[in-house]
Amino acid sequence: MMGIGLKRGWLAAILACAVIAGLAPAAHAAPPLPLAEDLARVAADARERRVPVLLAFMQKTCPYCARARRHLEPLKASADWGTRAVMLEVDVDSTAPLRDFAGEWTPPRDFSRRHGIRMVPTVVVVDDQGRPAADPVVGIASDDFYTYYVVQALEHGSARSKR
Repeated sequence: MMGIGLKRGWLAAILACAVIAGLAPAAHAAPPLPLAEDLARVAADARERRVPVLLAFMQKTCPYCARARRHLEPLKASADWGTRAVMLEVDVDSTAPLRDFAGEWTPPRDFSRRHGIRMVPTVVVVDDQGRPAADPVVGIASDDFYTYYVVQALEHGSARSKR
């Protein structure tokens, strides 16, 4: 019996370290990702700072999107990625026009279609021209590796933005 308790103790310690290290979603609420409104302005900021842009295509009523937000919001609030990328949410169901990277006003649903978004949540990391800078992260099958996949996409986008 003592072996089972010891194993549970180690598991709890490992999970606690993962949360502290930022490898798992934080238990506290982080501020939400800002909604994308003017990507032409965002592109100018990203170009000046030489950082990638993360676009999280979501729906308000999507339970998988809620799970993805629990990973993305702490990542944006983190000391590491909070300044190394611009992170925004695109509400694919919104009726408010979105200014795209070319400066054209468009409905978010049309913008999403142009970027090949077929399901939500989808995270796309782009350069300051709106071109894909990494493979998209489509869906969220497992909470265990979601943040890792997003960070990998950000790393690829960051390397391209420095060129």
